[in-house]
Amino acid sequence: MPKHFLSTKDLNPDIVDQLLSKANWLKSNKDSLTDLGLLKGKILLNLFYESSTRTRLSFEIAAKLLGADFINFNPDLSSLAKGESFEDTAYTLSQLEIDLAIIRHSEGGAAQKLAYYLNQYNQEKNISVINAGDGISEHPTQALLDFYTIVSNCPNSSVKGKQIVIIGDCLHSRVARSNIYLLKSLGAKVKCIAPESMISAEFVEMGAELDHDLINGLKNADFIIVLRIQKERLKQEFNLDLETYKQDFCVTEEKLKKANLNLNFVKLLHPGPVNRNIEISENLINHPISLINQQVNNGVFIRMAVLWYLLGHK
Repeated sequence: MPKHFLSTKDLNPDIVDQLLSKANWLKSNKDSLTDLGLLKGKILLNLFYESSTRTRLSFEIAAKLLGADFINFNPDLSSLAKGESFEDTAYTLSQLEIDLAIIRHSEGGAAQKLAYYLNQYNQEKNISVINAGDGISEHPTQALLDFYTIVSNCPNSSVKGKQIVIIGDCLHSRVARSNIYLLKSLGAKVKCIAPESMISAEFVEMGAELDHDLINGLKNADFIIVLRIQKERLKQEFNLDLETYKQDFCVTEEKLKKANLNLNFVKLLHPGPVNRNIEISENLINHPISLINQQVNNGVFIRMAVLWYLLGHK
């Protein structure tokens, strides 16, 4: 069994099938999960150095439904305020009786670094690490729940040949990177639509097609993933004009129709939180094409599946 869940690049079709099958089973048996105590006795540590609503809460709910003990680490109340280094924190954690750490961090590669330190300092304990988002690198459980949501809305439960369009600030998006790695490996066609300042040749190297025109780029889309404008990651000199962005890249019903998309078939996703009427028009958020609420719900079951996959056989 794999020890960590750090990147969608580490997932192959067999692992993805196992995780989705487990998520389906957990969803079907959700009413009896607390009685089963599938991860009873396991101790999970939540290391969120960045703010979060959906990811943090879904991991906490997932852990409790599986019967695990869940501990929240608050960086503001830790010895970090006294100058403790990331490595020092990892050393301390390695000596505690925890089974798994879930980390979100502003630094790319932080999850891999934590996994390395924990293994170096305590090889016997075998503590697993889940990457809940690191810098602009990856957010693998978000990509997996996006994929689960997409295949749940595909007639043949497959993304092979499907055109999936990612819109927005790809350059600063860990969600975009994890999704591209995963979707391309499973046979989907991926296109990124963004202003020139929010995209780079890196995404072509990852296998995505690029477009800077929303209407043209949306043609033939089966699923649309809209990204959040991450103001906290934009450098001051980036100088983003929100009105211009809204005019050119906000997804609206009118623009979908101009792209000749059938609103009975195309589906819309967003990792949240949505900047309403900047990334997506207000009326599309709860429109029949929107899968945003399904994403939130699926996040609990996908994260349960990942926890079970890492800890269920230890």
